[in-house]
Amino acid sequence: MTGATIEATSRSCARVSARRYAQLVAANAIRKLLTASWNQLQPSQRVEFRNYLLSHLVSKGPASEHFVVACLVQLVATLTKLSWMDSDEYQKIVPDICEFLHASADHLLLGLSLLTQVR
Repeated sequence: MTGATIEATSRSCARVSARRYAQLVAANAIRKLLTASWNQLQPSQRVEFRNYLLSHLVSKGPASEHFVVACLVQLVATLTKLSWMDSDEYQKIVPDICEFLHASADHLLLGLSLLTQVR
């Protein structure tokens, strides 16, 4: 499976389903797919996918169920940890997370969850 397929699948799941358990199943499936297909992804695709997940958390995270957010946070953390040595871009996640800390109270909680998982 290619990186474009993984990205397209994740974007489709995020847009199409408003059902919380479907979102949870999709996020878990994407995490498993991502780790299984890790070597097929280009570093630029990994960065783009991580940035997409972060922007998804910014826009829809506060309104999502806690268990869905926790799974997405774990997905971002997994992606960051697996790519840590690939590029300096991944090591710059803390400033990205700090943007969460300076937004609303709901975003603050998301940012703290991200920091906890990425550490």
